[in-house]
Amino acid sequence: MNSNATVAARAYEPGYDNSIAASALFLVQPVLFTSVGFSNGMFQMQLLGSAGSNYVLQASTNLYNWTPLVTNAAATNLLYFLDPHSSNYPSRFYRVLQQ
Repeated sequence: MNSNATVAARAYEPGYDNSIAASALFLVQPVLFTSVGFSNGMFQMQLLGSAGSNYVLQASTNLYNWTPLVTNAAATNLLYFLDPHSSNYPSRFYRVLQQ
């Protein structure tokens, strides 16, 4: 999804009554990585988000287990994150979640 949407679902099975529809609103608030790179042996990234929101940077080596690294409050729409331990891993994945 690339915009807010309400998703509804209902279960059907032959010989049974249809279920009641369940729905949920999903709010999409994109966070865009605007630059990434290394500086003084640390992985650094710049993000574009929403001013006044809090964001948590998480890292993973397997895309399954995520570890929170740092939380930043966005004073403007630009945020900066550093991972001083990135060189300790042969590969590392990142995601940023808005809180």
